[in-house]
This record gives sequence, C-alpha cells and structure tokens, in this order.
Amino acid sequence: MATLTRHSAYSLRDPYSHRELSDSMTLRIPSTLEVRERIDAIREEDYIIPSPSEKFPDGVRRINGADVKITSKLALIGGFRISEIATKYSNNAESGNSSNTLKIWVEEHRDTGEEALRIQVVTLKKNYPILRDIGIPLDPYHESFSRDILKAWEQANGNPCKVSRQDAWYVNRIAFDGYGYKVNRKLELKPAGNHFLRHMRAIELKQMQVGAEDRVSFFKWSAGSAGLNQMIMTYSESDWFDYFPRLLRKKL
Repeated sequence: MATLTRHSAYSLRDPYSHRELSDSMTLRIPSTLEVRERIDAIREEDYIIPSPSEKFPDGVRRINGADVKITSKLALIGGFRISEIATKYSNNAESGNSSNTLKIWVEEHRDTGEEALRIQVVTLKKNYPILRDIGIPLDPYHESFSRDILKAWEQANGNPCKVSRQDAWYVNRIAFDGYGYKVNRKLELKPAGNHFLRHMRAIELKQMQVGAEDRVSFFKWSAGSAGLNQMIMTYSESDWFDYFPRLLRKKL
C-alpha cells in the first residue's frame, strides 16, 4: 500500500519518493504519449491518505489505484469530465454527476469494417442535457486503452469507475506530477489533475488531424467557443461515424 502525506488541500507528497509534488513554477506540458505512460504506471493497489474527516473513523482515506487507472483511461480516450463517469460521490449525493447515464458497447463501423467501442453519456456543464455519443477504435493497434475499458466494463457489470472525483484527483495529482496545462491564455500552467485528461485528449485529436468541426461534435463544445459559426454546426454537425476513420492509424 502507498501512503500519501497530505499537508494541505494542494500540498501533497509522493507516497514512494516522499518528495513534495511539483508546484506551478516547475511544471511543463507533456506529450500525449507521456500522459498515456503515466496512466499505465498508476499502481493497482490502495493509496492511503491521512484524513481528519468523520467519514473516515480510522483517520485515513483508502483509494483503489486500479479503479482510478481505468477511470483515467476512460476519461482520456473519451475526453470526459471525471464527474461524467465516476460512480462514487464524496458527499453521498449524486448532485453534479451523470455517471448513471454511461453506456458502453461494441459496434462495427460499416465503412471501414473496424470494431468501435461505443460510449454514451449525458454531458455536464450545459443548460440542458446533451448526449455525448462517441466511437473509439477497439483494436489496440489504433487505441491501446479500448480493450482494457471494455473488459473492465464487462467484469464490473457496467460500473468500472468506482471512485469519487476527489479520490481520482488525489491519485492523478501523483500520477501526473510535474505536468501542467493551460486553462486560459495566460502563460501560467495549472498542475495536472482530473480535467487535465480532457484537455490532453483535445490536443491528441488535433494532432491526429481530426478537424475543428469534428472536435466540436466529439466534445459537444459550443461552436462559438471553437471559433465556428453556429449555423454551420446546426446544419452539418458530424457524428462518431464521420470522424471515426481519422482515429485509425495507417497500417504498415
């Protein structure tokens, strides 16, 4: 088991090296490959965090690393907010979570013949419910995390992300120590945590030549936030079937 020392809400020490985690002055933006390697390196054991909360009578919070790992894999490839897929609630209330809407299955992409990991969930941060409906290649040649997610989904009877947002944040802060991302146009970087995964997926899709309109459709962003005309998206919004071929690697 790994014990994480908590000095304050934002001051943590790595449970293995016992050094304090990096601050905003020493962060860098990683490559998408580095992010994937860090997720794979999350230890599948309990992370132990001292906690004075009455919810933890023995004074410690135990977080299952394996559950955080699969949650982070799903959050990355789907560009999800953790609150859209995590099924535990820090305050014992479901407010702010939509994970009960999550559905995963396999479907063939008719034009390419490739199997797609189909994922649906109701997106948050909107004035009204919006269904995110995406398709990711199942073949590990194209996407290394898909089969792990499908296996976890099936073994857990549709509930693979058995962590809270707060628990995922603690482990991800350790996993992505030293990494940061921009939250606005300022040069200062924010330490990588949960939302960092959604940010990195946006970068990854751009690098894969997925166009702006398809990325708007993928994340269910507003057209205006991406610099697009809303009427264009209203009449010609793409769906997973359209952008799926661009998620396939060229076979040698």
